[in-house]
Amino acid sequence: MLVVAFVVEASGLYPRKVRGRHWGLGAGVLSGVIGGAVGLPGPPVVLYAAMQGWSARAIKANLQAFFVVNQGAILAGYWWAGLLTREVWSLTVGFALPAVAGAAAGALLFERVGCSCAADRGADYLDCVAFHCSMLFSIWRAWPSR
Repeated sequence: MLVVAFVVEASGLYPRKVRGRHWGLGAGVLSGVIGGAVGLPGPPVVLYAAMQGWSARAIKANLQAFFVVNQGAILAGYWWAGLLTREVWSLTVGFALPAVAGAAAGALLFERVGCSCAADRGADYLDCVAFHCSMLFSIWRAWPSR
């Protein structure tokens, strides 16, 4: 999805601003489908937020709210299905420690890093692609061989 967004941006077809509720509804539905299929609901919502003309703080607040609600619903579903075992909780703590450190570093760097120039959007997309590739590689490495 991020590669498609990058190609659309590079070709000049990426809309700078969208209006109307149908865009938000479409981003939400697509996010739900992708989240249910592969567990990565963020890209449609991030792209939608990027096209709203909001300030960086407004985007950050909206995305945080989305992900808290989204992940809370997923966690409740896992609990309901009985998937939260002792092993899952121990792995969660092991993965949470670096995630909290990264979140703290991101919060500290939020004011210092960033640019509103359109020229940097391509670099932002490439950063997102690199992040997701490294995340998938980490998951693949941690996956138990059977």
